[in-house]
Amino acid sequence: MKISVAFIVYNGAQYLRTQLDSILAQTHKVDEIIVCDDASSDNTKEILEVYKNKNPDLFLIHYNTQNIGPTKNIENAIQACTGELILFADQDDYWEAHKVENIVKWFKENPTMNGLFTNGSLMNSKDELDN
Repeated sequence: MKISVAFIVYNGAQYLRTQLDSILAQTHKVDEIIVCDDASSDNTKEILEVYKNKNPDLFLIHYNTQNIGPTKNIENAIQACTGELILFADQDDYWEAHKVENIVKWFKENPTMNGLFTNGSLMNSKDELDN
């Protein structure tokens, strides 16, 4: 099963590395990370280029020339995905190490299902990740 990540970002430099590192550290690896940047004005592009240069076969990055908003941005990311399973990611998310593994297992055990929602934990700041 090919796994895609539809990842949207807008001025997400503050949390971007944490989220990308958590995706790359999954116990079940993803096959592609499709990033749609919505015309960020911070250093998001520079961060994304570092990750793409380290993982050129994993990342496909699209830079919008003007801000189109989150709904259209995620639509574009989904359309670019080529996997049978598409996982959504935002710039300020953090994935626990077994997230992809658990989702893949669930779909294998429930082959007639077309979608899955997962729980999240609300954190007040990036600092909580370090504690």
